[in-house]
Amino acid sequence: MPGSLAQRRRRWHRRSPAVPLHVVGTSDGPHYEVIIDEAVIRRPTAPLEVLAAQYRVLAEAGDHIIVRVLPADATIEAFTVPKSSFSLYTYHDPQDGTIASVDTLIDDTVVTNVSDVRRLELYDRIREAAVSPQASADLLSEAADNMMERIMS
Repeated sequence: MPGSLAQRRRRWHRRSPAVPLHVVGTSDGPHYEVIIDEAVIRRPTAPLEVLAAQYRVLAEAGDHIIVRVLPADATIEAFTVPKSSFSLYTYHDPQDGTIASVDTLIDDTVVTNVSDVRRLELYDRIREAAVSPQASADLLSEAADNMMERIMS
């Protein structure tokens, strides 16, 4: 397909609508922060068209959505590497505490016991090892560009 990468990207965006993130809505709505391992970006797990669109949405996310990429060569403090992906949920009211959801091969496990949740709070160390939101947006855009090149070639 002829044209510059920017022209091809515009044509592709017209053909392939991105799925919007409906995680947050208003300025007083929830905040969402995610850390994505670089391996997830580099190893396709879905059709390239789908991934490229998703990466673009993440790269252009608003103020209430913070996306960080954990580089493959990052060193996490105390070398604490999570064995699987997990989510931490905190609430506006401190009385509600923090709960966690740990992804397993078969199911997700919800963790509410305070001492068990504390063991999962290595999130801060992972965040420190991840690149900035702007650098992460650049990585996601670059990955989407590379996928577009593969699609168009």
